[in-house]
Amino acid sequence: MSVSLVTLLDTILGPHSERTILSIEDEPILDLESTTLNFSDIQKAEQAFKQLRELNCQNLLCTWNPVDRRIESLKKYFNDFELHSSDILKTHHEKIYNIPKQLETCTFDEKEALKMREEELVRQLKEFTSFSKTVRKSLRRSILLEDDQSPTDAAIRTAIETLEELGSIKDDRITDVGKWLVKIPLEPRFGCMIKKGYQMGFAYDTIVFTALCSSSGSIFYRGSNEQQKKRSDLKKLTFCDSKGDAFTYLKIYKEWQQVPENKKNKWCFDNALNSKSLRRARELVNEICSIFKHNWSIDVEKSFSSEVELEEALHKIILFAFYANIAHSLGHIRIGYYIPNLRQRVFIHPSSVLNALNDSSQWVVFINILKTSRDYITVVTPVEESWIRWVTLLKTKQFDIDEAKRKSVCSVRNQFFGSTTYSFFVGPAYTNLRAYEDLLYESVQVPVVIEADRKIGEVKFICGFNAALPGDLVDDWIAEARSHVIQRTAEYKVGSSNQGGGVRIVLGLGGEGQFILMPDEFRTVHIKSWDKETSKETVVDKFKRFGQIVDCWEDKRSYYNWGRVMFSTPEAAAEAVRITQDDPKGSAAPEFKIKKHASFQYQATIEWLRRKPTGIVFVEMDYSEAMSLQSLREVQILGQSCGISLDKKKPGSLRLHGVPTIITEHDIHNCFPHYSINKINILREKTYTNSNELPNFQQQIRDQFQEFDEDMKFVVDVMKPHDNNINFKAFIKFDDVSQGTMACDALQERLTINGQKAKVVPTLTTSLSASEHVYQLLENKIQDFLAESKENGTEFNVNIKQSKTERRVLYISALNSNDLVQIRIGLSAVMRGQVIECWRNENNRYLFMKSGRKFIHNLEKRTNTIFQLDNRQLTLRVFGIENNIRMAQNAIDQYVRNMVEVGRSREIKLDGESKPKGLIKTLVTRYGLELEDFVQESGLQSASLNHRNKSLKICGDSATMEKAAGFIESLAAELRSKTTKSEREEFPECCACLCPVESMDHMYRLDACGHVYCLECIKQQINVAVYRKELPVLCADCQDPLVWSDFDFCFKRLQINPLDLVNTAVFVYMTKNKDGYQHCPTPDCPVVYRITEKGDIFICNECEMRICTSCHVEYHDGLTCAMLKSSLAESELEKYLTKNASNVKKCPKCSTPIEKIEGCNHMICNACKIHFCWLCCEAFTTEQSTYDHLTAQHGGIFDYPDVL
Repeated sequence: MSVSLVTLLDTILGPHSERTILSIEDEPILDLESTTLNFSDIQKAEQAFKQLRELNCQNLLCTWNPVDRRIESLKKYFNDFELHSSDILKTHHEKIYNIPKQLETCTFDEKEALKMREEELVRQLKEFTSFSKTVRKSLRRSILLEDDQSPTDAAIRTAIETLEELGSIKDDRITDVGKWLVKIPLEPRFGCMIKKGYQMGFAYDTIVFTALCSSSGSIFYRGSNEQQKKRSDLKKLTFCDSKGDAFTYLKIYKEWQQVPENKKNKWCFDNALNSKSLRRARELVNEICSIFKHNWSIDVEKSFSSEVELEEALHKIILFAFYANIAHSLGHIRIGYYIPNLRQRVFIHPSSVLNALNDSSQWVVFINILKTSRDYITVVTPVEESWIRWVTLLKTKQFDIDEAKRKSVCSVRNQFFGSTTYSFFVGPAYTNLRAYEDLLYESVQVPVVIEADRKIGEVKFICGFNAALPGDLVDDWIAEARSHVIQRTAEYKVGSSNQGGGVRIVLGLGGEGQFILMPDEFRTVHIKSWDKETSKETVVDKFKRFGQIVDCWEDKRSYYNWGRVMFSTPEAAAEAVRITQDDPKGSAAPEFKIKKHASFQYQATIEWLRRKPTGIVFVEMDYSEAMSLQSLREVQILGQSCGISLDKKKPGSLRLHGVPTIITEHDIHNCFPHYSINKINILREKTYTNSNELPNFQQQIRDQFQEFDEDMKFVVDVMKPHDNNINFKAFIKFDDVSQGTMACDALQERLTINGQKAKVVPTLTTSLSASEHVYQLLENKIQDFLAESKENGTEFNVNIKQSKTERRVLYISALNSNDLVQIRIGLSAVMRGQVIECWRNENNRYLFMKSGRKFIHNLEKRTNTIFQLDNRQLTLRVFGIENNIRMAQNAIDQYVRNMVEVGRSREIKLDGESKPKGLIKTLVTRYGLELEDFVQESGLQSASLNHRNKSLKICGDSATMEKAAGFIESLAAELRSKTTKSEREEFPECCACLCPVESMDHMYRLDACGHVYCLECIKQQINVAVYRKELPVLCADCQDPLVWSDFDFCFKRLQINPLDLVNTAVFVYMTKNKDGYQHCPTPDCPVVYRITEKGDIFICNECEMRICTSCHVEYHDGLTCAMLKSSLAESELEKYLTKNASNVKKCPKCSTPIEKIEGCNHMICNACKIHFCWLCCEAFTTEQSTYDHLTAQHGGIFDYPDVL
């Protein structure tokens, strides 16, 4: 359309404003060249002009001058307008009327074109009719705009400046360029593009390019449903041009032009394009070509140029025309672009091809701004900065390019996270990041973007305009995310038993044990009888009063349980169970069924007479002896005269009558000590026992024992007798051995039941066990000891059985406690073997190395002995006969002496400027964790790698140490050559080997601190720490401990055995808590138990040994701890400490015995790593503080004064 006065008149002649127009000159309006509006006063003319400027003038180039004309001239113009508009309406009606006739004789494709032409004519007719009515109505009345509808001064200035930049007006008058542009039925800037293109020799290309840019409708068609939209987006990608939307439209138009007319609609449909938009563009192109021919007699050749300069020319043309619409990227797609001329932030519209291509060019020029929820730019074309600088030189009004570039945002903070911490920080579906962005925007009042990359674990805080983020706020968010992984712990069973519960260790930071749970302790509880709709927050709120909750999760698969809650301590979990166990709305129950073993530690048998003697006794003996005795007629038994006669029914049998009722077979034997008695038969009364009598007996026994001690815990079981049983029998069992012993001794002669004296006989039994192969080796030695004990008059009985765990158990019983104690102690001495306490001498560590174990294995065969290496307590047990044990000990001493360093030790640094990155990693990869191959190749005595200090300690003579150092230097040189050839600087650097990781798949980022490790390095570090029993495992960079998710990753991804870490954690924990826990006595059994003052029974779920938690030996049934300990001699350790008090002392912190062989008086405990003074045993935390103390308090670091 060439008429844009509709907009003008709607503005300056609106229905709510009045103004008087005196005249409109320079007709015709529809072929406007220059038009003058004459107003009745200057003020009203100024207001109209401001409104006109706000419209950016469209195709009207206007200046104004105050004039004073008669209003009658307006009438003349009104009459001319009526005549002219009538002609136009008549012409349009005729064109529309002729179209149906043309449709009857044309082809299918021509029909489509005519129908579209008809639609276009109807539309133009409606617009002009509306326009005519508006003009008539407006000219009949004077209208002036209200002040609140007046355009802003800025808008007016922008419109004027745009026209001046295009050269359309100068000194408030229209120029020749302006008159040229007026004839183009497009906005002046589009007309400028066409003029520039014509001047550069690309008229047709520019006309098509401009027509497509000015098209109000979208060329792409997306459809109505999701499937169609998805198909359309895929089709769109085939046309997308990296040069921007306008060039994409031009590319589509060129292909569309090549399609036959009768197939254009189908081609558009197949490619998800809008056929009508393309046809309108073609009509506009034809119309502009007609204007060229009509106004300037120029025939535009309708063919596209193939010159290479065309693309750059079109870029510069659109850049020149829309110079004010240049935008610069703010550096991030979510912050958008900045328009320097408008000082406005905008975003590229989602429909732009640049979005489809993920293009974020630094500089773009656009056609329109679309205002919705945010400001979008459309028809976007990337441009180069050099082109902008070139165009800027041609413009009178310029913007500062460098200042615009300084508006770009940048990353003001980069934070790295491990995978688990990353998830906590960003939140589900990145919800946390969006919330953080809003909070930061409120704080700094500039756009902030938080960009997260899960693959590398990086979070970038991006903002512009030199804004500073509130560091404390960000630090709080980071600390909150890290707290989730720092607090995480894991429970692992100690040992390989699959039984529920058992002994467990809770591992936390650095893999260290936080505490040990006994079989009857738990941290996790099941929440029962709770409404399944109850939220997690409600459960936490109820149970947090019992203690800190580590975790809480709902079990949706369980019908009876809501879920589980994990407390930080077992005490809190037990309290939750105790308080809520009867709560119908939410009770807590232990996570597993707790098995309670019988805790009775002492028992006795109680017997009393049931069938009284009748006074007649039959005694069978030799006939001649019987005949000699019957001549006596009577005999004295227990001070009472008893008659004696021969049994008439059975020869050789004497009949005694008048015998006391308390008679026993033993009394009969005492009465006839010199006679051989074959059998004694005491006649007793026949009696029947009613079951109702048994509770009465039970109560009598209970009352008499409780009278002795009211607080004593015991149970009484009375057995129902058979008819021929002589005595009643009951069993009494006590929880406490000492209480049971004292009670039985006190009631031995006082206990009566139904007037009958009862006999209390303690059950004295105990047990010992040994592994099957040890028992086989020591069987003869054990049997010799038992035979010798019987010969010495010790009364006992030993029953040997094999247990399920392939151990031989010796069950020992005796009639008195002294015999029981002596037999047990003697067997213990035989079965415990010879113990070599390797912790006394650091050199004994060679026995626990791979080569040392191999030596031990060969030594067993040579000496016919059995060795048991105990890694937990660093002891070595030797089993066998004395001569063989002595031979084995001598061989061990010789082996250790051979392994002891013969020269000075030397430390080689493996990092620093002189060493290439990755030396530690290469050394361990090539020679293994223990470096045994390195030791063997170099001839060293030992080599020890320190990951924390990144150093290697070697021991040997001077020659071997020099050889080893040469190996290290060769390895370093080899690594330097490889590193020079292939650098991987684009990947993060491993904090352990100081090399860039090989690839992202070989990288691991620690969860708490975010530092990077190679997978091989993190695996090696954990394995070394486990092997050397050095916990906690610390980050090689910041020395922060690893969190549990780090270990969990290594277990699953790197095949590290978690049981190795568990065993090391138990060892370290036991070293630090020697007064609280003890190892199972079975060598290398991993199970531990809690030490108690009272001797309780602990049943090892690994080897099934019953252990006394006070004496630390197999449980001594029937014996109190005091009884056992009083019979034991002073321990070997105490003997050794007493004998060698001058050179063996206990660590002042953990009580580990330490032997000083030579050197200064600064000591370091290998167990707890504490520094202390050998002279006064004062402990210190650092080496230097110990030396300072020795110098100040003892005159020097040696036993003699320092001599300068």
